[in-house]
Amino acid sequence: MPSFILPAFDAPRGASPAARRRALLRATDDVLASRLVQLALALRDPAIHEALARAVSLPVAEVAASPFATRMVALGAMRGASTVHGDLRRVMTWPRALAGEEGTRDPVHGQWDRGVLRLGKYQQFLQDEPFATFHPDHVGKWGPHELMHRAVGFFFRPGCSRWELYLGARLNELLPVVTWYGPEQAMRLDEGAFDRELAGRDPAARLADARWIEEDEASLRVRASRSATLIKEGITHFERELAAIDEEIATGRRVRAPHPFLDASSDALAYVAGHRARLDKTGDVLAQLVPVGPDRYEDVRAYRTGVEEAFDALLFATLSFDPKKAAIQRSGRALWDRVQRAAHAGGSAAKWAESIATDAGTEVARALDGTKAVDVAAWDRRIAKALRGAAPTVVETGDLERGALCVDQLADGVASCAPRTLALLGRRAGSTLTALATSDALLARAPLADRLATFLATSGGDPKIAELARFEAAIAAARRGDDRVERLSEPARALPRDLEHVQLVRSQTFRVMPFDRDVFALHSGQKPGKGARTYLIGAYRGEVVVVAIAEIVADALDVLARAPMRATEFVALLEEAPDPRAWLRELIEAGVIAWSPML
Repeated sequence: MPSFILPAFDAPRGASPAARRRALLRATDDVLASRLVQLALALRDPAIHEALARAVSLPVAEVAASPFATRMVALGAMRGASTVHGDLRRVMTWPRALAGEEGTRDPVHGQWDRGVLRLGKYQQFLQDEPFATFHPDHVGKWGPHELMHRAVGFFFRPGCSRWELYLGARLNELLPVVTWYGPEQAMRLDEGAFDRELAGRDPAARLADARWIEEDEASLRVRASRSATLIKEGITHFERELAAIDEEIATGRRVRAPHPFLDASSDALAYVAGHRARLDKTGDVLAQLVPVGPDRYEDVRAYRTGVEEAFDALLFATLSFDPKKAAIQRSGRALWDRVQRAAHAGGSAAKWAESIATDAGTEVARALDGTKAVDVAAWDRRIAKALRGAAPTVVETGDLERGALCVDQLADGVASCAPRTLALLGRRAGSTLTALATSDALLARAPLADRLATFLATSGGDPKIAELARFEAAIAAARRGDDRVERLSEPARALPRDLEHVQLVRSQTFRVMPFDRDVFALHSGQKPGKGARTYLIGAYRGEVVVVAIAEIVADALDVLARAPMRATEFVALLEEAPDPRAWLRELIEAGVIAWSPML
């Protein structure tokens, strides 16, 4: 497989990374826009995006979301970093001795909630883990962000002080956070500056929205002109945070840097609270596993330099991504992951990790250098023999390339959001979920029920079960009602006889969903009736509401969704339905419609 070359900004004159950044800040927006256009044209080859996506197990749309998203992923991939799938990675509960300070332990860690696997804030992200975790409920920006974390490595030295650990934690977050709001957002999809609310509503990146890949040079110029300021804002953010860290190193005092969305100092402080105990207990294993170098630093000042050089590489270095070398490096990370998980498991598994850490570290070091791949399958056999019943906890890593997948955990997730679908699959459930685990459908930023429904609809299975899965996915998604309806509507019983002065507003949380069959009966365990059905599905006052409606009601609600209207107008839309007023009352009682007197 050939290597791929990823060009960068032309490096401005300057003897140091700081001088080159200052030169970029001095450039006019027009000059910076021109450089962005040239960068976009040089990075738009789909073969690059596809090769990187395969190497890191991310959707190609996340890799190709923006020019700097591509480069961030490449920097991670060039260290052998990749992602593991959170739904398929067996959840570990650390022994109490490894848990962080009071307040950092999450009681719902490892529990499924309607298809979302809840993980503790401090258990789901470790700066010293070899892989990023793909969390389907996170927005698509997390893919490049997490690979950037792996690209900058981490700080740890056995016996290091809490202050050093704090500084290392803050340095680890610096570049991933700066790029989140700055360079990675430049020309990203069909967006402008980062919009937290918009990202939450539409978490998945779509390749069709990556307009920079296909636009002509004139259109790219317009897009780049709107994005140039994001590059400068990112560099300014980096300078501000780095200056604060430099002051902390020099004075030994915490220094906060102003930012509208975050407090990097507080985040680093919380990281120490959540991870110091774990590192105290398992740090010797970690140090034996991961050699000092670009993946692990033992000196804070050296790490500071490494982070600055990583930003310089992101902006100005021509990158060469060799998939073959990356695969060798990834094998080393796979062994690193297994031994570290054993250390975190406690008991006999932790003792085993301590006993083999040096030997494993030798193999990890060779692999991270790209010299010799680790025989991961042989190590898995060794783990199975040594740990027996505890082995699945160690080897079920969720690594789609080199790890066992925890399909039992996936089954628990499906049971939490699509129980009737799982029941109707019967004996086919095991094979269906195994196929789902390795399908493209699972690698999406969407609730598990939606991913299951998509898989069943496209895999040639029973259409009845596929429709039931889609129905249960809608039920699982009905989590919160519309405050306008729940708290500000008059009660249905108070609806006046004369509707002329009544205004109606439709809930924004209910969905009109047509089905080819009676899926409500299937879901209820009853014999389904004949013919197609249309349902309103949503939430009202903490409960899921399902209302079967006629097509004429669905059409009227579609009109109401566009703008509030008088009740008389809505009833007129229902004039061919039996008892339009009764329909109106039922929809108000169900929380689909709010009514108020006209002002």
